[in-house]
Amino acid sequence: CQVYIMGLCLGWFMQKYKKIKIPVFIQIIGWILGLSLMLAVWFGLYNYNRGHTHLSHFWSAMYSAFSKPAWGLGLGWIIFVCYYGYGGPVNRFLSWNIWVPLGRLSYAAYLLHYTIVIIFVFSGNDYAVIFTGFWPMVWNYVIPITFLTFVFSLIWSSLFEVPIAKVETILLRPSKPKIHLEKMVNDHGKSVINGWDIEQTENEKIKN
Repeated sequence: CQVYIMGLCLGWFMQKYKKIKIPVFIQIIGWILGLSLMLAVWFGLYNYNRGHTHLSHFWSAMYSAFSKPAWGLGLGWIIFVCYYGYGGPVNRFLSWNIWVPLGRLSYAAYLLHYTIVIIFVFSGNDYAVIFTGFWPMVWNYVIPITFLTFVFSLIWSSLFEVPIAKVETILLRPSKPKIHLEKMVNDHGKSVINGWDIEQTENEKIKN
């Protein structure tokens, strides 16, 4: 919920202020703070997850309360600088055309990914899932789950999301007012459309 509200506020700001100038000093500070927050969220529980340390209730509550807003701030900074043209290579990478179709499937992927994770990880397994390392987890879980998520997202979007969006567009499209034009010729030999006199072109005069 926190990150969603932060995204709404950022979207409102970018919609209201189309162009702003960000000083180089602010850019450097923003990148350092943004990346630091995201790395802290990513690796903050590293020793705890490996069993090397015990996390007290206080620090567990702190991480649970502030990890999502911290990640949202870092991600929001990247969106912010890329939108205003200060993203550099990050902006060029995120603007790569290959992300366009994946971006259109992102909402369907968001809806389906949790179900696919549950089915892929726990279906048919009577034993606990043990993670032996980072790369085995990537090859055995992350890549297959991501691939299946977007495959089923494409099917879902084709069957439901796109057709419903088209129907919604048709139903909610404002009707265009129909203007009935009636052309007549008045007593002075001029063309009249709905009571307004118009000058005849040379072609019309020849035809008449």
